[in-house]
Amino acid sequence: MSSTPKMDLPFLLKIGRNQPIAVGNLAEASITYQIERDRAGDGYRDFPEGRVYRDDRKCARISFNGRVWQARPWRTGDRPFLEAQ
Repeated sequence: MSSTPKMDLPFLLKIGRNQPIAVGNLAEASITYQIERDRAGDGYRDFPEGRVYRDDRKCARISFNGRVWQARPWRTGDRPFLEAQ
């Protein structure tokens, strides 16, 4: 994981209990999540979803497949607002 987050970037990606990673936008958060997922080598049952924060408020979640979703828990019929790259 990245070291100290750069506070000038607008979003923070948190994965489990690891150090937050500063990212510039949701697409970058998704790509960074996928890189960290692949680096860990864990399966979907073991690797936690990503949580994206802006101004200390959770604004999105990232599922194991890299899709970006609303911050609230998934509901039947929900669609991602950003597909994985």
